[in-house]
Amino acid sequence: PRGLLEFRMLQGTAVQEKSMQNLPPGLTSLAFPRHVALGSEWQWLPPSLTKYQHSGLAIISDAPKHELMAKAQSENTIRFIAHVLEIPRSLTYLTMTLSEYANTTQTIALLPPGLTYLQLKLYGALTSEAIHSLPRSITSLVVRSRDCWQEIMAEAWPPRLTELTISHKATDPAKANPLNLPRTLQSLWLGEHVVLDDAFLDALPTGLQKMSLANATSLKTPEKVVRLPRNVTSLALFNLPPSFSDLCIAHLPNGLTALLLNGPISISDACAQNLPRTLTDLTIDSSTTLLTHVGLAALPPSLLYLGLWYTAFSLSVASALPPTPV
Repeated sequence: PRGLLEFRMLQGTAVQEKSMQNLPPGLTSLAFPRHVALGSEWQWLPPSLTKYQHSGLAIISDAPKHELMAKAQSENTIRFIAHVLEIPRSLTYLTMTLSEYANTTQTIALLPPGLTYLQLKLYGALTSEAIHSLPRSITSLVVRSRDCWQEIMAEAWPPRLTELTISHKATDPAKANPLNLPRTLQSLWLGEHVVLDDAFLDALPTGLQKMSLANATSLKTPEKVVRLPRNVTSLALFNLPPSFSDLCIAHLPNGLTALLLNGPISISDACAQNLPRTLTDLTIDSSTTLLTHVGLAALPPSLLYLGLWYTAFSLSVASALPPTPV
């Protein structure tokens, strides 16, 4: 249909040039699966496009991959930058993967200047220079890198950044570098290899409202838990340690409305009594859920959603669930 505004291709490995030439002229959103290869077809993207999703946008070339591997890094960098310049300048939303041959800072500097959302996968390490090269208009950023980031200075981040997802695959804690987060952040998701030491927890932005920690194994004591930002209203903690106790729950931020707890923790009736009374959404993903009808009756009365892992769930237990608030 010529009036189509959004198009998502679910399967495939290539897009013919003729197909790109015939895209609806007013298209604003376009998404391709990871393995689709685009070459010179970039020039046919409609100028009206504001949202483009393609996580496999790494090597844009007609040459086989083994030939690219044999080329000089500088040549591949120039070729990749040439394609970056072909990305419509009208884009505000973009997902892409940087080639391992690309000069990260140089390539990022040539992204559309009006981007507000960027999802970026890197083969190398994230640097302060690369962050500083990002469009200053970005408000939401997702970065996944293969190596640990280098030290990121707080002033390098886009000044309007409010949402950040960041992770890396390096498993050596000794390689971890300071990650000075911007004070403007309201939402933060940290990957599993981020080390949550005391200094890092104390430096988290105080204005955070939503936070997800993929590796919460260090939250072993109430003294650790109390270091979490106190203004958070939505909190997800994955891979909690077995020592995460009833007392730890009592030291969670008081104003929480959404909470997810995941890990080999024991959830007892005392835990239910210590939960923030403001909760409306609660998920407990633990293989040891020991809540009885007493604990369920003690859950926050404001709950609208409850997700529990139970090996056995009886009608007598179900009858103790809090009533839906009026």
